[in-house]
Amino acid sequence: MFKTKKAAFQAALSSVKDAVSSKNTIPHLANIAVERHAEGIRLRATNLDIEIAAPFQAEIGADFSGFTFPAKTVTSIVGAVDDGKDISFEAVMLGNKLEAVTIRSGRSRIKVPILPLADFPILDQGELPFAVSLGSSSFIRCLSAVDYACSTEETRHYLNGVFLDASEAGLMFVATDGHRTSLATVVRCRRSYRKHAEGDPTQGNRTAARQAPAEGRDAVDLPF
Repeated sequence: MFKTKKAAFQAALSSVKDAVSSKNTIPHLANIAVERHAEGIRLRATNLDIEIAAPFQAEIGADFSGFTFPAKTVTSIVGAVDDGKDISFEAVMLGNKLEAVTIRSGRSRIKVPILPLADFPILDQGELPFAVSLGSSSFIRCLSAVDYACSTEETRHYLNGVFLDASEAGLMFVATDGHRTSLATVVRCRRSYRKHAEGDPTQGNRTAARQAPAEGRDAVDLPF
């Protein structure tokens, strides 16, 4: 089905693992999807609150078919593979149905159960007419500066996120738990709207900060 380098696959696994649900009653949420994306292939995970996708380099066979694998099991298997080695995922068929995959690396060969990709949930983003773009270092700095003031009470979910307010002065990050308030402002950012305010989704604050590059000139785009 496909062959990739350990480093490439492990990097994609590391990127999406924050969206894997460890406590759930839906089996698919403990899995990670492998699917075609554009001209390549990617991993995708969701816990129904957030969704993370990460493409990776791979040689894709003509027999490739999307599937989902148990996150913990495959992460352990890949971690045990020697650095620099290739990893191959091969189909195990039952008639015309993909029943499992075999992970092969060197002389190792491990059969892993799967679940169908068709049943894996997709978060509907809907129409997102607005967007703001800012440097990754500025995004992490502002989010980290206000995150401590977010409420952790599930009964007050509207205070679990970070409020974003855009104006001509820049983009303002605001968080409060009802007892304290924190604020940070990015003066330089690129906006595709005049003025708008929006809150970060519950549970997404720390995940967003971890996913953004800590250094460099990479831009973080926030559509809403």
